[in-house]
Amino acid sequence: MKTYFAFGSNMSRARIQARTSEVLCLGAGRLDGFEHSFSYMGDDGSGKGNIVLQAGASTWGVLYDLNEDQATILHGYEVGYEIIQVSVQRLGEQVQAYAYLSAQAHMALIPTSEYIGHYLLGMQENEFPDNYVAAIRTQAGR
Repeated sequence: MKTYFAFGSNMSRARIQARTSEVLCLGAGRLDGFEHSFSYMGDDGSGKGNIVLQAGASTWGVLYDLNEDQATILHGYEVGYEIIQVSVQRLGEQVQAYAYLSAQAHMALIPTSEYIGHYLLGMQENEFPDNYVAAIRTQAGR
């Protein structure tokens, strides 16, 4: 099993399972030292989720355990991102996971309403802090 830290549209269980099949959700976690942004440019020119190194910042996301086949399938959806190893806080423990990061950051991109819908669903399913949800809404211009 590989533990994956989803901070974007894959936070929605329906979204990730439509892509990879049934997954084991470990719940919400916080990645410190990284700031969330919509700075990865999708094929349609809209903003997609990304994380950028930033001291003092935190990004919330969802941890999933994926088998090798699921991880391989997911990599096919995350073209343009590199895989990094991260240490995520979950219930007072550090969980080692992988995440996707794009070094090709384009600031001021706007995500589509459909894309943000996946975020909102995932954040609701995993009971993210209200202030974080509000910050994502602000970033997305919603």
